[in-house]
Amino acid sequence: TLFLLYCLRVRFSYLLAVLVPGLMAQEPPTTWVDADTGHRVVRLTTEPGSASLYFNQNGYTADGKNMVYTTPPGISVLNLATQKVHPVVEGKVCVVVTGHKTQQVYYLDNGAVWAADVNTRKKHKIADLPAKGSIATVNADETLLAGTYLEGDAKVPPTTASLSADAQQPQILDQPISKG
Repeated sequence: TLFLLYCLRVRFSYLLAVLVPGLMAQEPPTTWVDADTGHRVVRLTTEPGSASLYFNQNGYTADGKNMVYTTPPGISVLNLATQKVHPVVEGKVCVVVTGHKTQQVYYLDNGAVWAADVNTRKKHKIADLPAKGSIATVNADETLLAGTYLEGDAKVPPTTASLSADAQQPQILDQPISKG
């Protein structure tokens, strides 16, 4: 019986060694129907580590033709009609929002607020931020930025500058602990 158990274990180990890597290497489907909702789901990019913007961040350009998303190397844009992708900003930056009026994506980089045109890829610095300041949103006509500033000895939350070189996502998704 010990020999039989040993043979079964060897066969099982062999099956795992052969089958599991093959299963794990398979790409998920590019489109499927969600069993619970019946909605068709389309995977827009196969780029590892990429992510769409969070629901409260506008991820679509003003003309509605492109979707801005984050990638490990920076910020990219997907043309929704052609499915073609191009990078807009390179580097570990933190996306704030995509403009509602212009074709710009607003982001934080090295203690400053920047905007980049998704079509021309031209970048311009809007403002340097104070040491404990951050920007969280842009108004609808893109004339005002809104954010926070920590006073006194308040602990500064992590920034893109503190991300490790191997960090997968340039967006900071940690939420503060409730004060309640």
